[in-house]
Amino acid sequence: MTIWTWDPQQRELVAGGAEGELRLADSWLVEAGRVRAFERHRRRFSKAALELGCTDADSTDFWSALIDLIPRSGEWFPRVEILCDDEPVLGFRLRPAPTRTDELNGD
Repeated sequence: MTIWTWDPQQRELVAGGAEGELRLADSWLVEAGRVRAFERHRRRFSKAALELGCTDADSTDFWSALIDLIPRSGEWFPRVEILCDDEPVLGFRLRPAPTRTDELNGD
């Protein structure tokens, strides 16, 4: 798994994770560079992030930067997140997609 943190001054994602309590996260499945309902994920995450005081959550620069980091082949399960102790920090994790099954795990 690779982790990046949004640098609001440089307007770019930089390698390395931030510290803090996870306050918000959203993930989606990417197959061969395609994703279903991406704009809905973006809107839902951005709206909730803005409520937490993270003004860059709806930044076109942020979303363009993370899209550029997602490979166009393979299966991935990227996650955007906000970590917060004092100030909210935007993060992005590129994770391999989990193995899918036809069963629900209802433990």
